[in-house]
Amino acid sequence: LSFEKNFINKLEKLNTLLEEETKKLENDGYFKKEYIGEFWLYLETRPYMKILYEKIKTLIELGRYKEAIAE
Repeated sequence: LSFEKNFINKLEKLNTLLEEETKKLENDGYFKKEYIGEFWLYLETRPYMKILYEKIKTLIELGRYKEAIAE
């Protein structure tokens, strides 16, 4: 039970970080159509991508596969 609780806490923290990074990138214009094809090439988007990767990994570890796929 504490195993799952730790992952849920991690997921909550990742969601908070992801929201912050999303707002930052939106303000800088990185979610505009012109950046989508090369989004991962920009250094500024790397923290966002790393957080998203960790979130997906955590969802998989929790057995929440449909949510992981949706991400």
